[in-house]
Amino acid sequence: MEATYQILCKANDLDEDQMIVVEIEGISILVTKINGDFYAVENKCTHESLALSGGQISENQIHCPHHGARFDLKTGKATQFPAVVDLKSYSVKVENDNVLAAL
Repeated sequence: MEATYQILCKANDLDEDQMIVVEIEGISILVTKINGDFYAVENKCTHESLALSGGQISENQIHCPHHGARFDLKTGKATQFPAVVDLKSYSVKVENDNVLAAL
């Protein structure tokens, strides 16, 4: 089955290393811009299902504000304990100044 792309935001809504949270179809999605590219991951730490959106971005990673877990925003990979399960990440593309993700 082919993925359906949904609009997350406008490309100019985000500055470098900034994040926004978008709710689509009951899913909280964290959208980031790193080195001019956009990435989207589920806004829920896999350690205890708490929101990542209050965390800081550094070195392409989001730091969970609750227990210190880290995730690579480009891949969703868990990079620091206590998280051991990767985040769900979404394929992203930009069309007509819209950032879209395959949901």
